[in-house]
Amino acid sequence: MNPDAPRWQFIVRALGACVLWGSAFPAIRLAQQHMPKLDFQGRCAFAGWRFIIAGLILLFLARQSLGLLRSLPRRKFLAFCFCQIFITYILFYWGMAHCGGSLAAICMAAGNIWWLVAAPLFDRSERWQPADLAPVLLGLAGVAVCLWDERQSASLLGVGLILAAAFTSVSAMLFVKSLTRTHPLTLVNGSSMLCGSVALLLCSGSAAWELPQQMDEVSLGVTLWLIFISVVAFSVWYGLIHSQKVARLSSWRLAEPVSGVLLSILILGEHLSAHAFAGAAITFGAILLCEKRKAAHAAT
Repeated sequence: MNPDAPRWQFIVRALGACVLWGSAFPAIRLAQQHMPKLDFQGRCAFAGWRFIIAGLILLFLARQSLGLLRSLPRRKFLAFCFCQIFITYILFYWGMAHCGGSLAAICMAAGNIWWLVAAPLFDRSERWQPADLAPVLLGLAGVAVCLWDERQSASLLGVGLILAAAFTSVSAMLFVKSLTRTHPLTLVNGSSMLCGSVALLLCSGSAAWELPQQMDEVSLGVTLWLIFISVVAFSVWYGLIHSQKVARLSSWRLAEPVSGVLLSILILGEHLSAHAFAGAAITFGAILLCEKRKAAHAAT
């Protein structure tokens, strides 16, 4: 995305990617309700099939640039593969087995602080002021209010696993900007998904073949939706990382957990509380604050 593109284009892409990602929380819970209880191998198979299909779709779209794979910096690319798919989704699906979807959302949102603080260590062009933390902290407070009713369902193991997944997921975002400076985004994203998913399927053992046979129409439909999210949301968001500053994106990414809670209410029939409304208002207020600061900097 062009950094000088109209603001409405940025808003549509950023909000669209976050809403898609937010829909993954109720989608995963819905799929789990229609499948046998998943052990470690089953979770690896579930994530592996999702991302191997998504990776193949992206590589098909990038088929004219496949020859550039050889010139990818190996260490950086392998670190990106490890963080983006393999370890993140082992931790995430394991954590979801011990942690409610709403609570998982707030834990994933906490990774924004690491993203904002660590970005200058990976990219000298990423500079932020202490005031840039204000929208992120305000947004995290809004997410906490939104999910206040979930505090009793906390599991230390689940929370710890989701926080670790947030750390590795954000670490992948730190690598992608430098990789896509010299290589097409679709190629980098697709090849990373393919490599990470193959590793997940290898870890799944016999579950890689048994799980698809145990899926009903609902779990299969949800899996197809998750594949769509993987193709579209990752591509859109990584495109924004390539052209936008982390200080701006870290605030917008807070829309993901809020949309996850609201969509869980709509899709799964979860209870709609006053905390959900208040937290959503605070979080989107933080996003507006970030955009106001962006406009003020552009005007000076």
